[in-house]
Amino acid sequence: MTRALSLIEDEIRSLGTADKERLLQLIWEELDGPADAQADSEWLREVARRSAEIDSGALSTIPATAVFDRVLAKLEK
Repeated sequence: MTRALSLIEDEIRSLGTADKERLLQLIWEELDGPADAQADSEWLREVARRSAEIDSGALSTIPATAVFDRVLAKLEK
């Protein structure tokens, strides 16, 4: 790398929010690697399965507020 990392960090700090988001997305994609089409299709299949379980009544959901309340109660102990 020809420029010091600290200079790049300074440049990043001077960017606007939209440019930072774009840069973050670029870095994330670079680190994450190419998309896995098989994983995407398996996730879609899993979502469909879970949705069907909820729709049929075989699985019930818990409101997010109840989940957060439980977590906070455990953290306060």
